[in-house]
Amino acid sequence: SNNPNFFAIGLKNIIERIDFYPINEEEVKLFLNEFNINFDFPRINEDTELYLKGSKYEKGGSHGVNYAKAHEFYEKDLKLNGNLKSVFFTSLGYWYGDGVPINYKKSLFLSLIGVEFEESFYANYSRAALSFRRLGEINKAIHYLEHSLKIKPDYVLGNLLLGEIYLEESDFINHKKAYKCIYLIYNW
Repeated sequence: SNNPNFFAIGLKNIIERIDFYPINEEEVKLFLNEFNINFDFPRINEDTELYLKGSKYEKGGSHGVNYAKAHEFYEKDLKLNGNLKSVFFTSLGYWYGDGVPINYKKSLFLSLIGVEFEESFYANYSRAALSFRRLGEINKAIHYLEHSLKIKPDYVLGNLLLGEIYLEESDFINHKKAYKCIYLIYNW
């Protein structure tokens, strides 16, 4: 990751995944800067001290639930440590508005960072799909959910979301696909 071309390659991959809509190239660069993501971006997937502090505030414990404080620790961990767990939970915060205003573009961006740096984690794909769906990019949402299910075919949420999207489509073929997804959920 000390290769100076890594940043350019990563940026190119993220821009291609987004395809300039719903996030434009300038927004991608702003987000990269905001979250301190560059070619030296360290990538770990650990229970760091900052991640654990965020998790405590999210789950409650003796502090009580405080999503704003949890988000603060997750985002700090993301920026300082490049912790992919915190990338995921920061994305969730922007999706649900937990401690920060809802921002589907930031949620999508962070999900795609997760996909870029940890391609085998199925939930990053479904998180990106949720954002694409919310931003009106249904075909991209389907693509990301299908990819999520290639990684983990028994992923209940992925099957449920894909079945839901298929049901929203009006043609018979998608209804058959929806039935298959929903059938799988109830027969695992």
